[in-house]
Amino acid sequence: MEHTVYRRLLSAVCAIALVFTAVCPAVAAAPEETTGTPQTLTASEVKEMQQTDAAVTALTDSDAYASLKIKD
Repeated sequence: MEHTVYRRLLSAVCAIALVFTAVCPAVAAAPEETTGTPQTLTASEVKEMQQTDAAVTALTDSDAYASLKIKD
């Protein structure tokens, strides 16, 4: 009789896992709701982004950045 309880419990766990794996990809693939309004940036935000891009490019193109070693 004990084996029957364990088998039923195992079957229930497997059923829950099967439902979970079937539902999660469907939820992840669901399209996001959009308002239809395009995102806009102000001129100051554009300028700030350009400055940030220039700073990152200057850093990653520098000799000091190229000489950095990656630790394992």
